[in-house]
Amino acid sequence: MSRTFLASSELIGTIVGAGFLGIPYVVSKSGFTSGLIQLIVIGIVITLTMLYLGEIIQRTQSSHQLPGYAERYLGKEGKKLMSFSVSFGIFSAILAYLMAEGESISHLIFNSSQYSLYCALGFWLLLSILLLGGLGTLKKGESIGVILLLIMTISITVLYSSNIDSSNLATFSSSHFFAPLGVILFAFLAFTAMPEVRSILSGERKKMKRVILISYFTAFTIYVIFTIAKARLKYKNLLIL
Repeated sequence: MSRTFLASSELIGTIVGAGFLGIPYVVSKSGFTSGLIQLIVIGIVITLTMLYLGEIIQRTQSSHQLPGYAERYLGKEGKKLMSFSVSFGIFSAILAYLMAEGESISHLIFNSSQYSLYCALGFWLLLSILLLGGLGTLKKGESIGVILLLIMTISITVLYSSNIDSSNLATFSSSHFFAPLGVILFAFLAFTAMPEVRSILSGERKKMKRVILISYFTAFTIYVIFTIAKARLKYKNLLIL
């Protein structure tokens, strides 16, 4: 596999997490039009920010994690702030993933959210066991996971195309216009993956810009397709949030 594909898979796998499962719900509150506007605007802003970060990482000879880059260019106070931000962000993301996976697994197995907590704990235990072999154990499946995610998104759209109602795409609510903001912003964040992308690209760091653009365009496409499919469905219980 090419380094570009592996690096893109790493970044896409970080971008597309539990956050995208909540996008259709919050978009249903604000209306599809306002949700799409925010997807486009936030996607562009985050992509530009990632390109700036990629430029910094590419031009820095030594390799660091985000707190290391912050210390190099912003001093010790910058490192402290970045360390807190990264730690808090990762902790919050893990909680979000466990909650989303627990509820999804509970619905898939028991057709109810009653066992969400137990499913979340089981999911956490399973991944903890896998991690005993090191991060490399999970990284080996990153590319496969991204491919399966694309297949799943396309399959959902095709399978439920007969149960759509296009009128749902014309909805708009000015009173809940900013309802999707936090969820969409969370769904696009992947700053912590950039040092790993640099490591994968190694001597081909000039490809970082291409990797970022490919990854965010792919993530944006997945989000839009998934949101359109959910917004157009007549029956809300066809997809699990």
